[in-house]
Amino acid sequence: MAFFGFRSGPQGVVGRDDEGRSAASGVYLYQLIGGEDFTAVGRMALVR
Repeated sequence: MAFFGFRSGPQGVVGRDDEGRSAASGVYLYQLIGGEDFTAVGRMALVR
């Protein structure tokens, strides 16, 4: 899980965990925080 900032623009999903192992297929939750007035929560499906 990433708890650090990203530059603006498109981002991608690598499909690996913090230790470099392949992430399992499934539904993952994400949270995007932009500034002090924007938060979005969603789901994404990783299908192998």
